[in-house]
Amino acid sequence: MDGRDRSNLVVGKQTNFFSNADNTTIGTGAMFMAAQHDVNIHYAHHPGQSGWEILQQNVAPGAFYDAAERGDPPKCHPDTRLAILAKITEWIKDLDSRRQFFIWLYGPAGVGKSAIAQTIAEMCAREALLAASFFFSRTVSGRNNETRFIASVAYQLSLSIPKIRERVITAVEQDPMIFSRTVITQMRVLVVEPLNEATKDEELDCQALSVRPGFVVVDGLDECHDDTAQTAILDALADSVTQLHFPLIFLVASRPEYAIRRAFNTEPLQSVMQGLALDDNYQSDEDIRTFLRSKFKDIRRFHPAGGDLPPGWPPEEDTEYLVEKSSGQFIYAATVGKYIESPKHNPPKRLKVILGLSSPGKETPFSELDGLYRLILSSVDDIQRVMEILTLLILSRGECYLPLTVGFVEVFLGYDPGDVRTALTDMHALIQVHPPGDDTNNLRIYHASLHDFLMDRSRSGDFFLNAKTGHTNLARHCVRSLAKIPQSSTAPTILRDIIRGFIGHIIQSGLTDELANDLEHFSPETSFRALSFLIWFNQPWSRFFEFLRDQASTISEKKLFLRLRNEYDKCILNLLEKYPNEIRCCILAIFSVPDHAGTYIQDIFNILVHGMDITSSHFFRILELDKTLLFFSEWPTLINREQNYQLRELFQDPSRAGPYSADGSNCAKLVRQLVECLYQQ
Repeated sequence: MDGRDRSNLVVGKQTNFFSNADNTTIGTGAMFMAAQHDVNIHYAHHPGQSGWEILQQNVAPGAFYDAAERGDPPKCHPDTRLAILAKITEWIKDLDSRRQFFIWLYGPAGVGKSAIAQTIAEMCAREALLAASFFFSRTVSGRNNETRFIASVAYQLSLSIPKIRERVITAVEQDPMIFSRTVITQMRVLVVEPLNEATKDEELDCQALSVRPGFVVVDGLDECHDDTAQTAILDALADSVTQLHFPLIFLVASRPEYAIRRAFNTEPLQSVMQGLALDDNYQSDEDIRTFLRSKFKDIRRFHPAGGDLPPGWPPEEDTEYLVEKSSGQFIYAATVGKYIESPKHNPPKRLKVILGLSSPGKETPFSELDGLYRLILSSVDDIQRVMEILTLLILSRGECYLPLTVGFVEVFLGYDPGDVRTALTDMHALIQVHPPGDDTNNLRIYHASLHDFLMDRSRSGDFFLNAKTGHTNLARHCVRSLAKIPQSSTAPTILRDIIRGFIGHIIQSGLTDELANDLEHFSPETSFRALSFLIWFNQPWSRFFEFLRDQASTISEKKLFLRLRNEYDKCILNLLEKYPNEIRCCILAIFSVPDHAGTYIQDIFNILVHGMDITSSHFFRILELDKTLLFFSEWPTLINREQNYQLRELFQDPSRAGPYSADGSNCAKLVRQLVECLYQQ
């Protein structure tokens, strides 16, 4: 082992010897701490080793901003992220009014936090402002836990502030087992005390120290292996700023995971930190647009087939599609760029795969993005509930729209108060969850590409979201919500949305036995009584009944269809019965005239209304008392709507409409009234 970098020693899972060992010292002094499948390595002191050697053995050199192990790490593309970089740089250099010692840079997965942290680290290193950096990585030993964090920071501080090096070495030599102690103890012994002692040096006073590097970058704290370790690191950093005579300032970049949110939102961190959310305020769409245009320009210039590409490739609408799909998350744009620029493949063909215009075959263009989604979903405790919430968020769009506030989702899905926020504790990297007390804003999925991932079984595997099954389950939830209307004080607008969402979901579902059983408790008449007629009528009932008629295969399902349609008919006929006979005849005539005459119905009604003294009639008083009724002149506005089909079918079927069927006599009455009005005028 002599002469090798022992900090990168990896013990594979196939190593069976000492599998039950605990605190076992082997040969060179490496002490193995075994716990289940994880093996952490701490180096014990060897007689004759200097404190500097012991310190180096406990450092994670791959965590430095310029570590070769990290290859070419992501960084901000030129001319992007200018506003956020300027804000952080200004904070770093503002020594006179220093009140905040932390910037917490947070945002959803793939938004570009690490690229910003890397860019800031490089900028500050060039200006001799960077004191230390640590880039966590979930998959790299030594960078996925807290064991090497303080040693790595102390080592870098000893290089950037040479005057403290001897003090750090002395501290290690006095306690060679310092790296087995708590994070906060390590921080005090190896960072705080050496820096404070240095300020007492006559040759290096506080003023001299103030111009030394004092900026520390900590990226990917959420990739540190557990909540306890994340909290321990933040506690140690917070403790240090209260003890230091020489101020250190920290940029901490992470996803907004629960333990980190909690630490930054409570004292002592809350009063000494500035939260910086990577959101729409920083024009991420424009930055992504700039990145993509530059990437396509490079492909035209440097790709082997670039000379054959037209100057206008790709079309601007393709770029805009990719910007929209990115949803402000740079990881999508970067993944697309890497896939298309491959020198061994044709760029236009690969762009067509991304746009969904051709099949990827055996290729996996979004493998990096898919791995990120699987990693986050795998960390969730209650995945069944999370998938139910995701199904609601993804499928409740367009004609299936439903409100998506936390409060509505909990009531709609039958959860207890607080269940949604609890279930989504580890999902803040993918879903925007507003704090308690904010029930006006909808839950929002950050990544438009998450929809594509979940709906493609070949990509999502166990997390596959079957659209038809999802629509069926949501339709069932809608039925249950509508069944509670008589006991509910739900606002009419919410009921309207539930009815619309219900019909939107059910027409894309399958009529399962469970859904059919739920529909036995559904009543169109109940919702009719809870809403004004126009709101109730303007729902796409014809599509609902068409679905039921087509899907009903058993006798019980056909009876269900007839019962629900009869209830709908009853609502319309009871409404019609309230009108005076002369108005009722005109209304029925709407549905007896040929379809091509529909464009003239409004003109005909305008003439009839002009000739009727409705305001002085008994009917006008009825209108004031019964808000479900339509004014006479409002009926023609229904003629060209989708619902017209359902009403025509009703009124032209004597078995359903009874005395109110729209036969030829109604049409004749309409013509007679029209002629009389024209004659009088």
